[in-house]
Amino acid sequence: MRSLTTTSYALLGLLALRPWSAYELTGFMRTSAIRRYWPRTQSRLYSEPKNLAAHGLVKATREHNGRRRRTVYRVTAKGRRALGRWLGLPPAHVQTWDEAMLKLMLVDLGTREQALATIRAALEHLVGDARYVLEFAGRVAHARGRFPERRHISALSARELTGSMRARLDYLRW
Repeated sequence: MRSLTTTSYALLGLLALRPWSAYELTGFMRTSAIRRYWPRTQSRLYSEPKNLAAHGLVKATREHNGRRRRTVYRVTAKGRRALGRWLGLPPAHVQTWDEAMLKLMLVDLGTREQALATIRAALEHLVGDARYVLEFAGRVAHARGRFPERRHISALSARELTGSMRARLDYLRW
């Protein structure tokens, strides 16, 4: 049994919203705005529900989905209490992993062409991310997201994402 991490609590929070299989959790994490804040490997997302179950924070139930068997995880009362305690703790310091910025900080060790290629690539990534966020914001605005009753929470996320993207675009254009 591994200790609990922020990823543990992220998944516990999703399980507090509704029961999920590990496959569904992984799919949601891959396609939701959460991936912009907390990207994790697929293998970690598949293994973490088992860790939560080992801690007694979720209950695993085997179900049939057509011909396939799957395990669905549901948060327990103990899990809700643990989530509540974690939500009350101060967050860890923000850490950003950004290879483009790292390369630009070392720009004087490379060529002008390498620096411009890094900026172009970063802009391409940003455009792709912006398309995704605008699509996400459109679904939220029209209550077509996975949790339409939480539309106001999703709007907060979309606002932060668009603001940070705008700042990055301003920087890269500069």
